[in-house]
Amino acid sequence: MASNSSGFLSSSRVRIFLLRHGQTDFNYENRLQGSSNKSFLTEKGVEQAAGARTFLRNRTKNGAIQIGISFCSPLGRALDTLAVVRSGAAGDSFGPSGCPPPQILEDLREIDLHEWEGLLAKDVMPEGSELDEKWRHRPHLLQLPQSEKFPFLELVDRAGRVWSQMRSHCAQKIGLSTPLPGDTGNGRGKQGAEEGDEGKRKVEEEREKGTESTKQGGEKGTCAVETKGQRGGETEEKPRISNQEREEGEGRVPDVLVVAHGALNRALLLTSLGLNAEHFRKFSIPNCGIIEIEADWGDHIPQATKWRFCYPEEKKTDWSSQTFFDTAADTASAQSQVV
Repeated sequence: MASNSSGFLSSSRVRIFLLRHGQTDFNYENRLQGSSNKSFLTEKGVEQAAGARTFLRNRTKNGAIQIGISFCSPLGRALDTLAVVRSGAAGDSFGPSGCPPPQILEDLREIDLHEWEGLLAKDVMPEGSELDEKWRHRPHLLQLPQSEKFPFLELVDRAGRVWSQMRSHCAQKIGLSTPLPGDTGNGRGKQGAEEGDEGKRKVEEEREKGTESTKQGGEKGTCAVETKGQRGGETEEKPRISNQEREEGEGRVPDVLVVAHGALNRALLLTSLGLNAEHFRKFSIPNCGIIEIEADWGDHIPQATKWRFCYPEEKKTDWSSQTFFDTAADTASAQSQVV
């Protein structure tokens, strides 16, 4: 398999799985989370994470998925979701040995909603108001009243930056001896180098918060991450994997798993398709929904050659190479997909 510092595995396609965290108490209350770290997985959220784990584990057993690199948001709800995904009995093919420990990147946090974080969506965006209309249909024009920030524009810009950070980590993982253009050797690119120790401190703080939220899983009407699914109590139906899926899982770069958030994962998909924030509301991602992307990652932002929703079953779509989304229903329910 050929690789070089400028083309990053130019002879191989890269497959990326974007997993959103499970339902939180804020999701249930239709409360805006943003990049705050105060929400917890609900019992349903833990069950959703266990379902995603089953999906990934079954396809790992059948050789259709080979996750060799994982990334995670520093926020507790994403860390807790990944903890469920990586849990399992000793010898489990998709326990810790089947899903490597994650690289935690601060820029994988959710959209920054500043003064809106922790508030109910209906209180900050009354139905029919200009803010509500922009939130639903023109998010690229949404400006927060107090901070005067444009959160969706900022998010898409950050998505491009974090793609570059992940690419650098992937290059290090597969053993490239020469840094990629723009990399500093620490996997964070120019932006990460400028953040220096301050960025590392923030990541460590968020990691500690995430660990604490796992310990406190029983608070606020939620449950801890230990579930019957993780204790091996669930009954699973082994899916049928086609010969084509098996072939697609062979001879490739190890697959990449990214565990993050609804808005952030949408921004990652949009940027890989060459789209901007204007297209943000053309689709949505349910809690623990998984998007699969096949891409050429020769530049800092991968160029998706095809993509699909692969989990949950009711959201599953065929492979698409198009950048057009026929998702009127998703757009109509945009406000219910609070972030």
